[in-house]
Amino acid sequence: PILEKSEAPTIAVHGEASPEYFALLNQRGNSLNRLGKFSEGRAFFSEHLAEAESLLGAEHRETIKMRNNLGISIYSTGDLPGYDEITARNFGIVERTLEEGDSRRANVAHKRGIALVVTGDLDGAKALTKRYAETSTASLGPSHHNTLSHLSLLAAAHGFAGERAQEREVNERIVARKREVLDPNHPALAFALNNLAVALERNKRYDEFEPVMEEVLAIRMK
Repeated sequence: PILEKSEAPTIAVHGEASPEYFALLNQRGNSLNRLGKFSEGRAFFSEHLAEAESLLGAEHRETIKMRNNLGISIYSTGDLPGYDEITARNFGIVERTLEEGDSRRANVAHKRGIALVVTGDLDGAKALTKRYAETSTASLGPSHHNTLSHLSLLAAAHGFAGERAQEREVNERIVARKREVLDPNHPALAFALNNLAVALERNKRYDEFEPVMEEVLAIRMK
């Protein structure tokens, strides 16, 4: 349920800003987003973001999370320039303040990659997602979900750019890595296989497309 303002704790604890207060605000705003009330979520996060930046600092984990959450609200209202702006701001902050292997930085980078794709900066999206896929591979491993998320976005950027061979190659890598760590009937594997099937069809590799699509359907029928 959405928290009422009366349920939130006081802002200050021993004279300093309380991260727990802003964690609750993030939860409350996320409840609005989950209910599909994105305009209300946008207004809510916009109202409290300046407060978080002032009391916690722009680089605090809850402030970073609040900008991420505001981005979700903005994107879901269809404001792509606004989404581009908030993700660029958040990404600039985490690039300056967080270590390269930090999962929070990787998460913000992924959101920034989405913004670059949907606003048409495909070269920027490919460069960013490729860099973070390589960083995540080195720090977390080739089959970690962060690594695979960056690779999936890289494949999408290649697809939007009409680079069919590269789109297929990246999707093949994703499927191979997911096979290493997931049950053969896992829905996430079916999702990756479906993306590969789409790429194969676009490449007119129909002999390869058919068995992949059959595997997708077999998983989904179970």
